[in-house]
Amino acid sequence: MHILDWLPILCVPLGFAFCFFLDSLTLCARMGGFILLKNAAGSYFTQIILIASRFAVVILFPAAALLVDRGSSTELMYKVFSYGAIIGSIILIVLYVLRFKIVIVFAKLIATFLADDTKLSESGVVDSVKRISRFKIHTKVRLNSFFLYPHLIIAAIVVTIINGLGLSLPMILSASSESYQTTISHMGPIINVFATLINITYIEAKLTRSLEKNDSNAAMNISEVLILSRVFSLILLGIVYSILASGGSW
Repeated sequence: MHILDWLPILCVPLGFAFCFFLDSLTLCARMGGFILLKNAAGSYFTQIILIASRFAVVILFPAAALLVDRGSSTELMYKVFSYGAIIGSIILIVLYVLRFKIVIVFAKLIATFLADDTKLSESGVVDSVKRISRFKIHTKVRLNSFFLYPHLIIAAIVVTIINGLGLSLPMILSASSESYQTTISHMGPIINVFATLINITYIEAKLTRSLEKNDSNAAMNISEVLILSRVFSLILLGIVYSILASGGSW
């Protein structure tokens, strides 16, 4: 198999998966700033992560376009993106399991970033350690937290599925089209704009309010709901794409 055949098959699933992983990682960065009462610093680290997610998109789209240009079948495109969805769900499960440790890592990074000469003053060390310790003690794992916000769950699932379709469906459809391939492949932003509207007007608003209320349990529960909703959405998308690809071959 030529390198131009197998390389995009490798890059597309990884790029697709990391788009969702990095987007979810921003939740941990914001929680890290929340612990230290430094929400602006948490937002700064969020922007850094979002820049990295742009690189994932940069990897994804050219690789998917290369598959189309190489004459890949629609079934292959479905199969490749189903791999990306499943890989993404697995990575998000790992993120969920390690969420407390990752949040604390971000809290320490933010504390160091805000200190002069990258070294905390003695009072800063004590204050940061106390806040991180309080977070460990008072923020509890609630197994039923996923069901505390039913409307948020629905919104997060809808947003994730729309984003997944926006990243994948135009490329898949362009593989089966003999004309207007370029036009179809660039329909992603039009699809994703609906997810952006829901995300900004409802999901982000709810998360921001919880952070400003200084309730670590509520803020962490919402972050957990968002991660698990994305896991469910990606698994569902992966299953659907696998079924659609089952009639084809490599």
